[in-house]
Amino acid sequence: MPKITKKLKFRKFNERVKKIGGTKNATNQQLERLFNTCHIKYVITLEDQLQEDKAHLLLKQNTIQVLEDDIRLKNNRLRKIEVFGIKQTKILNKREEAWQKESKNQEDRIKVIQKRVQDYIKVRHNLDLLTKRMMSIPQLEEQIEYLKNRNNTNKDLS
Repeated sequence: MPKITKKLKFRKFNERVKKIGGTKNATNQQLERLFNTCHIKYVITLEDQLQEDKAHLLLKQNTIQVLEDDIRLKNNRLRKIEVFGIKQTKILNKREEAWQKESKNQEDRIKVIQKRVQDYIKVRHNLDLLTKRMMSIPQLEEQIEYLKNRNNTNKDLS
């Protein structure tokens, strides 16, 4: 039921009835005239209330329409964001796969380099040993000669 915002002013109606001398002393014509006046005021009040209700309803409809449009717009934005997120995820997954392949290749390269370094270290170590031995060969020859000379001198002494 619509809410009546304006209070009906029937005070004047009551005052007129009192002027006449009450409803018992008034003639039918006077009562009919008062009733018609009161009825017209009541209808006008109802029409005013109806106009206010229509304006309020139109305002509510406009608000609902704006909210529906806003919801549609936000849903479209969310869909676009979701699609963008899916595309970005696919791109990131592809990049991650490429990175993992490259990382595997790098690991293989590192293993090859480490093996080469170990081989180099072994070769260098062997070369160092060989160099030491080669330096010690003349010393050995000197010692052998010394010992030969010594043995010869011992034989001569005997």
